[in-house]
Amino acid sequence: MTELSRRRLLQGAAGGGAAVAAGTLGLPRLSGSDEAQAGDGLVPWRGPHQAGIVSARTEYAMAAAFEVVDDDLPELLRDITGRVAELTRGYPDRLDPLDNAALPPSDTGELGYDRHTNGRLTMTLGLGASLFDRRFGLRGRRPAALKRMPSFPGDNLDPDRLLGFPDGSQNIARTDARRIFAGDEVEPWARGGTYLAARLIRLKIERWDRVSRTGQEDSIGRQKITGAPQEGGSEQDTPKLGPETRADAHIRLANPREPGDEAKRFLRRSFVFNNGFDEYGLLDSGSLFMAFSRDVVKQFEATKRNTLGQELDEYMVGTGGGYFFCPPGVRGAGDYLARGLVEG
Repeated sequence: MTELSRRRLLQGAAGGGAAVAAGTLGLPRLSGSDEAQAGDGLVPWRGPHQAGIVSARTEYAMAAAFEVVDDDLPELLRDITGRVAELTRGYPDRLDPLDNAALPPSDTGELGYDRHTNGRLTMTLGLGASLFDRRFGLRGRRPAALKRMPSFPGDNLDPDRLLGFPDGSQNIARTDARRIFAGDEVEPWARGGTYLAARLIRLKIERWDRVSRTGQEDSIGRQKITGAPQEGGSEQDTPKLGPETRADAHIRLANPREPGDEAKRFLRRSFVFNNGFDEYGLLDSGSLFMAFSRDVVKQFEATKRNTLGQELDEYMVGTGGGYFFCPPGVRGAGDYLARGLVEG
């Protein structure tokens, strides 16, 4: 089961100055070891897009949201980029090396990676709508679809995990750039970036587990064991949405497959968390639901509103999250994350 550390950091962060997701965080010179070497398991941190969006999904993730209080935003972004380069290349101690073996190590091991364990650490930076206020003179440069995440009825979402059904069924391909990355509709600094909708979902496991398998399959619209549509076949088959699939089934509402619906699909990249038990002895478990899209309003939000009223909403409640814009990747020496925004 995937573990989400520091769960509460996303609570109440719907505006958010910035968010960092680690899935496997002056620029450093790493003496020729700056890029991934063949067979070492590293994911390149440079490129047209940030790592952790369309790179292969990792088993574990950490997520955190922060309010930006530094008054030198360019320096902050350069520092973040430098630390991303250090950590994803497997050098966690380079900024504060310790020579005294009697002292605790500066690296806690929380990221679970060093250069000798074939890790695949990625770090992805997203900018919240509140960063584009008057503090940094960026009010006119906010990507058009970036706003504060609205409060949906019941403050819930439609995750695909921990309910015992396969996750990622009928997800779009990671190569589907036209539905993931922004293009000419945004300013030059933002082209190649993507919108992130992040939702922290508490699942009511005990209540769900008391529902019959037939009832669970009717709510989702898929067979529980195989993940296939209810009319049969395999998980990879496109559902026909015939009479076997209830009108309020999740897969029918989330993707009705009517003309124009294909443009609303987005890339899902979710992780399960288990935070033990709450004060009532109930499981504090759920999903960090992440959706990457070219337009968070026309894709994620439109799809979310389609699912309002589904029976599945009775078994989950949202506890935090927000919208963020992930700027394009770092392309070369001297470049850093969101450089075009703060220097343009």
